[in-house]
Amino acid sequence: MKITKKVFKKMIREELAKNDNVEEEKEEVMPSYSDYEAEDLSSDEQMIVLLKDIVAQLKVLNYAMTPAKTAGASAGEKTRASYTVAESEEK
Repeated sequence: MKITKKVFKKMIREELAKNDNVEEEKEEVMPSYSDYEAEDLSSDEQMIVLLKDIVAQLKVLNYAMTPAKTAGASAGEKTRASYTVAESEEK
């Protein structure tokens, strides 16, 4: 099949029409939030960022405080310590 300018323009119009329909469907799917809900979501996102920073700092602190020379060794020491704690709790 030979694609002429007319056929090509028709194909483009069809694709644009499909894309317009998809965008309209996406807009309908998005929920609308009240001001309170939007503010709550914003504060939740800020809390997640802060918690990620805290976890990163704790990882650095844990690595710095363990006597192991490598990260793999410190993971092994943490595992041994967790077993020791578990055994002492069972007694």
